[in-house]
Amino acid sequence: MAWFTEHLNLALPAPRGYADKQRKLEQVVAFLEVIQAEVRRYSRRHPLTFVDCGAGNCHLSLAAALYFTNAEPRPVEIHCVDNNVALMAKHRDVADALGLGNMHFHACDIGQLTLPAPVDVVMALHACDVATDKAMHLGVQTHARHILTVACCQQSLVKSIRSNAASTTAITRHHLFKERLAYMAGDAMRALLLEMQGYEVDIIELVSSRATDKNTLVRARRRNRPPNPAHAEALASLMASFRTVPALADYLGHQPTGRQRSFARARRCTPACSCERHDVGHVSAS
Repeated sequence: MAWFTEHLNLALPAPRGYADKQRKLEQVVAFLEVIQAEVRRYSRRHPLTFVDCGAGNCHLSLAAALYFTNAEPRPVEIHCVDNNVALMAKHRDVADALGLGNMHFHACDIGQLTLPAPVDVVMALHACDVATDKAMHLGVQTHARHILTVACCQQSLVKSIRSNAASTTAITRHHLFKERLAYMAGDAMRALLLEMQGYEVDIIELVSSRATDKNTLVRARRRNRPPNPAHAEALASLMASFRTVPALADYLGHQPTGRQRSFARARRCTPACSCERHDVGHVSAS
């Protein structure tokens, strides 16, 4: 991986400065290691299909294309989707310059993407706000073998979360704690929703918090497991406790109770969003 990291450092578009680039490189390499561990068991005779949702500057997808072209050759097709037309055009040129003909760029909303083949991995690294939910929904729709996401800003959840418990209210009155609690509650609810769709889900730390505090990776593997009533009960309890409905529940058609439905809030990433996608050129949620 050392040879690959050195060449990747030269190939990736640079964020604002050297330190930013090194932190981004650490995150990309760690994410790529997770992808490689998940797909290494699959036959090399058939091409794999990856979808990078809310791709932004395409750091992750460019890294995957370079890795599976040079370091561990195997056929892959990589689709980058983002509603930023300029970024998709720019990185189409970057891919062409690197000779990566297996990369495809889609300037559209994640929900509008149509794919010609079965999907192996749907991934999202710091997709803005509900773009993470849209990525997960796309994974479920396409019966993706793996759904791998690291959420970035979760402004919708942070804004909408309300606690019924007095003990938790004492925590959420502090914005920093409220934000962290929203991140944990949001990913926990997403994990339950994916488990209700037959996925096996675990949540791991991608990198050290010194590289980024948005370092929680939701790792889902399709197992086609039968529904477990305990998952639905746990989800209902979380939504009631925090008085919010995650966007993924809406996308999957999950029907909350009347009271839970009233907790839903408008989910839109605001111009004041401080997510890492915006730091590297992403301007809106896909």
